[in-house]
Amino acid sequence: MSNRRAVSVKVHPLVLLNISDHITRVSYAGHCDGADIVITNSFQCVTDEMVCVQHACTRIRQYGEIFPNSTPVGWYSVAAGGPPSNEVHAFMEGIVGDEGAESLVALVVRSDNEMAWLSKESETLPIQAYEKSVDGSFIELDVRVCMEDEAENIAVSHVSKNAKQASAAGTYEHVVEPTLGAIAMLNKKVESLLEYIRAVQRQEVRSS
Repeated sequence: MSNRRAVSVKVHPLVLLNISDHITRVSYAGHCDGADIVITNSFQCVTDEMVCVQHACTRIRQYGEIFPNSTPVGWYSVAAGGPPSNEVHAFMEGIVGDEGAESLVALVVRSDNEMAWLSKESETLPIQAYEKSVDGSFIELDVRVCMEDEAENIAVSHVSKNAKQASAAGTYEHVVEPTLGAIAMLNKKVESLLEYIRAVQRQEVRSS
């Protein structure tokens, strides 16, 4: 276990859009920025009661080839709140292995606070972040939204605008959120594809 102590976790909006609908354990990628852990992307793992190790390892390897500066920095799940179990955290550490950060961060998407995703009055995210300390206990970290990507900011702005309009009308159009999330995801996938093509041209990875 690492002696490094993270100060906070910075979550990009794309990750929030990805995980808001998921109910299965997944992994996410990012990098360490000084004492902060920056989460830039996430992906869903194939599950059959438990996470498919082979699928997760393949996705981690693919992300590493396309984004060499990003490493697995943790995993997330939906729960009622509070730190994850030691058994599940150890299982996810085993999947990531030497490919990930020194100490993985577990994000808990709180299923007991779903309305916080839709409420304009809510000032806090319904997400908790935990890092395991050297004594085996989980320490809760501060979670902040990292608004550095223009495409993500546009998507979040549209989601917020439509949420306010729906609130004024007394209803919330759920079709808006998946559509905007899909646009942001498409933008990221195009960027990933371009980066992969460039890496193939540089002969850094083999074409597939």
